[in-house]
Amino acid sequence: MTKVLARVEHMTCAWFTSCMSLGGISNLLLSRIIDSAPLHRIGIALLILNMLYFIALILLQVVRFTCTPARVGYTLSHPIECLFVPTIVLAAATVLNGLAAVAGRDVGGGLRTAFQVAFWVYFAAALVVGVGCYTVLWARAEGSMHHMNPAWVLPVFPLMLCGSVAVAVVPTQTEESALNIAICGLTCQGLGYTVSCMMYAVLLLRLMTQGFPPARARPGLFMCCGPPAFTIICLLGLAQEMQRILPALPLPSLPASTYETLFIGALAASILLWTVAAWFYLITLAAIAAALLTERRNVQFILAWWAAVFPITGFATATNAIADALDSSPIKILAQIMVVVLAVVFVAIAAAHIHAVANGIIMAQGKDEDRLIDTMHRQDEEKVPAAERERETPPTYPNTPAVSVFRLERKLTA
Repeated sequence: MTKVLARVEHMTCAWFTSCMSLGGISNLLLSRIIDSAPLHRIGIALLILNMLYFIALILLQVVRFTCTPARVGYTLSHPIECLFVPTIVLAAATVLNGLAAVAGRDVGGGLRTAFQVAFWVYFAAALVVGVGCYTVLWARAEGSMHHMNPAWVLPVFPLMLCGSVAVAVVPTQTEESALNIAICGLTCQGLGYTVSCMMYAVLLLRLMTQGFPPARARPGLFMCCGPPAFTIICLLGLAQEMQRILPALPLPSLPASTYETLFIGALAASILLWTVAAWFYLITLAAIAAALLTERRNVQFILAWWAAVFPITGFATATNAIADALDSSPIKILAQIMVVVLAVVFVAIAAAHIHAVANGIIMAQGKDEDRLIDTMHRQDEEKVPAAERERETPPTYPNTPAVSVFRLERKLTA
């Protein structure tokens, strides 16, 4: 039992990225990009499995924080793991989207109210996470350009996915309720994509000045495909509902061409955004290929590999939405190919995840998102009396995890 708890201590919040990915695959199958009854049933089964997995991960986090030296305060203030706290909310979003897809448009009053309440609870949680995580991270200032990675955008991801959740929930609502949810979803989507663009600038600066991330971390670059893809889902999904819900606005009756104009504008913006996602996708593939050719021994599994699944499920869904809007068979086939490839990638990463756990590659001291890094050492060193400060500067990630005695003692005694 002691050995099990020692492993659970390092079962970080980043584990929820696997739950997000499972939910994303489930939602892909439920969306009938490949119109197959057996695949739809598999999607329902995966949705149920994802719900159980989500609950299991929550319970394991409770065990982690109550039965091991891990502490909530340490997690929330850690410059790496704090970035992954929002994945808990994102995993919940995949469950909510899946339930809405299964429920369909014709829902009873009780279920309609449940979806409405669930959306606003999700929005509140996303807002708290989006503001809280960045506030803590910026207050401690323990990041650096060397540590910059696409996960820096994760705290705003739950807010951004309010748009996708709105697309899933709006069809279940009455016109007035749907309009409020649509406005909130579009607002949050705009915020999320804008912040993502700012992070893109920082990421590109890091790539231009310091090159690609370490070989094992390069699949994390797939995260960059998410913001434009989920924005497409939001724009096209809500545009299709405008004719039903816009009349709920206290405005004079709108001309019939209004809805067509809105949809054409959304489609044009979506095509533009699709190329951004495709460009980041190709860049990431090239970076991974280069790593496999030159640094194959350094390509070890980390939880960031799940970025090759969840954001790309959004990319595939966005591609299918554009195909439907243009009534394009070639684009539809491309979306279906993406679904097949994603299913293979999901199985491969799941196998690598299991192998990593079994062989102690993750869930071990100094190997997970709760490890101590050099910027934490410098921050804590300032708080230690000069006579007690360590003389040596700890090595910089990703070579060897740094050791900060002060921070470690704070974790154990908090």
